[in-house]
Amino acid sequence: MGAVSRKTYMMLLAGSGFLLLLIVMPLVSGPGSPVSGPLLRTNREQPADGAAPPAERRRLHIAVAMSEQEFARLKAFNREMEARYPELSIFETNIDSADAYRTWKQEAQIGDSPDIMLLDNAWVREFAVRGYLLPADSAYTGETLSDQLKGMLEPLQWNGYYWGVPKDADPLLAVWNGELLRSAGSEKPPGSIEEALRLAAAAADREPDVRLVRLAAEDGLGLAVWLDSLEASGGSAVRRHVPTDKEAGMLRLLGTAAAPLMIGADGGAEKVKQLFRSGRLLSALLPQSEYAGLGAADRKLVVRSEIDRHAVWTGGRSFVISAATEAPDEASRWIAEFTSANRQWEDYREFGKLPARKSLYSGTLSAYSSVADGAAWFAAFDRPEAYPADPEWTSRMTAWSETWAAAVRAGAEEGRRFLEEWERRMAVTDRH
Repeated sequence: MGAVSRKTYMMLLAGSGFLLLLIVMPLVSGPGSPVSGPLLRTNREQPADGAAPPAERRRLHIAVAMSEQEFARLKAFNREMEARYPELSIFETNIDSADAYRTWKQEAQIGDSPDIMLLDNAWVREFAVRGYLLPADSAYTGETLSDQLKGMLEPLQWNGYYWGVPKDADPLLAVWNGELLRSAGSEKPPGSIEEALRLAAAAADREPDVRLVRLAAEDGLGLAVWLDSLEASGGSAVRRHVPTDKEAGMLRLLGTAAAPLMIGADGGAEKVKQLFRSGRLLSALLPQSEYAGLGAADRKLVVRSEIDRHAVWTGGRSFVISAATEAPDEASRWIAEFTSANRQWEDYREFGKLPARKSLYSGTLSAYSSVADGAAWFAAFDRPEAYPADPEWTSRMTAWSETWAAAVRAGAEEGRRFLEEWERRMAVTDRH
């Protein structure tokens, strides 16, 4: 009896311990403990009410440098995307274009880039070579790749991949005073610096205060584009930022012009029209988006240089995917939808920036009319990029612009002073 009692007692004690263990373990584990087992996994996967669990929201940060009107359209598109794709949480930032390159490069260097950035085409190869980007090939869906214009696509290629998807282009154009051209017996813009100087001399005979060209003091790109517009082939000033012998001669001739240069860039198309009407200015620079906004009467006054006779700096922009993103698939989907032919056409109609899709120039998409001057722009863009942007392009353009600014600060004969300053800088570089 005693032995049986002890055995029974031991069994009861073991049973009590087991029950206590069952009671205590869940309390010790708590809701956040890594307790596994079929029961816990089933409870996580199947909510008690039978509803599907909410999908994990993927966060996309999109950074751009654009006008407030363009940014408003982008924000509206993002809200539409969030409505169609509840798993996406999208936010956007818009910074000044003058700060974009420096800001995004610094963020990329510390691995804190936005998921998607809208880069100038000239920056894409540099960012790709430095490891700041992911290839964007997956954003080219269906026949999207074959519908891209060569001149906008080429700067995005490196090492066998595409590192961005073109959004649009806004070429910088040399424009000429139609009234002064006609009064000098010419119906079209000059085709050489010598011809431009002859026009300037003829204009100066009638208006002593006339100026040959209006350029911004810090705008080396504008200077290069204007020089290239006077070359039948063109492209070397913008592409290399190293004046050829012919360009050096052009710059020296600027110092001998009967009509000196006018320094300034404020006011856009309205300021150019005002100066042209007054007879005080022979030529200037305008982005295509502003030129597109001119009426028929204004275009008789503001005459565009012939885009089919010289290389055209596209002023292209493309969306890229940061190497730091945690949502590459969602980023590719967003880019593919935002750069669709339909959206590019709408943006062209609204803002005047030229689309990157071939089909919008030929009218092959029946829903759309062709781009104005589509044949000329197609010829200019659907060929290898006249200004292939290598990884050092931006640093060279910065040096070129600083040289031009120094020449402007020095006073008259800017072209000659530009050459002197450039040669001095190159000599310093060679010594190092």
